[in-house]
Amino acid sequence: ILGDPEESLEASVRSMRDVFPYRGPDAKGIWVKCQSCVGFGHQRLSILDVTEAGTQPMSDAQEELWIVYNGEVYNYIEIRNLLEEKGYFFRTRTDTEVILAAYREWGSRCLERFNGMWAFALWDETEKLLFLARDRLGIKPLYYYKTDRCFYFASEIKAIRAALKETPPLSEELIDVYMSFGYIPGEDTLLSGIRRLLPGHFMNVNPNSISVKKYWDLHFDSTRDMGLDYYVERGRELLFDAIQLRLRSDVPLGIFLSGGIDSSTVVGLLAERVSERLKTFSVAYD
Repeated sequence: ILGDPEESLEASVRSMRDVFPYRGPDAKGIWVKCQSCVGFGHQRLSILDVTEAGTQPMSDAQEELWIVYNGEVYNYIEIRNLLEEKGYFFRTRTDTEVILAAYREWGSRCLERFNGMWAFALWDETEKLLFLARDRLGIKPLYYYKTDRCFYFASEIKAIRAALKETPPLSEELIDVYMSFGYIPGEDTLLSGIRRLLPGHFMNVNPNSISVKKYWDLHFDSTRDMGLDYYVERGRELLFDAIQLRLRSDVPLGIFLSGGIDSSTVVGLLAERVSERLKTFSVAYD
């Protein structure tokens, strides 16, 4: 939350956080800065550095930058090594702390260096700026809502609803779109005023303005055909690279099998890289 909610800041953040405990059963935290009218809440699912050191909201050593973060930056080790060469010191083994340092070093351009999936909110106390970002393909969700008094954001719409005295009205004109596609394309949602940050975009929010910028898009600009053998081998290299990065975890790994060619390919390639038998899971309905 950024601003002055109708309820107390901490109470509003707590009501938002506690509406979805299933998003993180390992830890939960709240941080509020009353002087700046900003508050963060977080439910943690531990993947990297399962100790209390990885609990969020997390700050940098100077307590000038604070973050709540959902996702994984798979190449965080390479980024951390580069930042250590620049003089940065890290207290945890998390990718969360790497994001904080990367933002301090490169600002919004840090997103260009991240390989992964993420939705995060970062408060810059020096600049009095709220920075929100979503990964390139929108794997992780991020919703927001602005009133005259306050700016709310969350991983799910119902968390925003929990902080409001009245639920925003239904956008009836979008019902047909939802029934046609099974979702609402673009920034809008079925609740008027609650919007989603689009994939490949970030936001800057301060008490006086809100700006949304695109930092990435998909481009099909290749005019040269390299031949089938090249693309087969290059595709295999990229899959191996993606799998290798995703093996970085401090908890056991598992794989969902959908029955399609994509998950089967991942399991087949991954089996060559691990020494223990893989644990796979399928979901079925009556």
